[in-house]
Amino acid sequence: MEIFETPRVLLIACNETTRILVGNGMLAFLSFPELMQRLQEDAGLTNPGVSEMLRFVPPVRMDKRTARADMVIGGKRIRAVQNVVSVIGAAN
Repeated sequence: MEIFETPRVLLIACNETTRILVGNGMLAFLSFPELMQRLQEDAGLTNPGVSEMLRFVPPVRMDKRTARADMVIGGKRIRAVQNVVSVIGAAN
């Protein structure tokens, strides 16, 4: 199963998420020009700024995984080979 999942994840992580993060980040900066001005004035804000963009406008909002073993998460029973969808945006 991993042989099929790894290339999919790499394709998404290397292409789609970067493209969407840049587009969403630019839209956010155009919507909040005072934040773009602060970033232009202080290059030390670059890393925290990218982290905040990932939180504020995440490029991936949901992801699917397949359980490898029976387990219980949050009182919910998950069976092996059952698909589970995580809503990443809900964490923010």
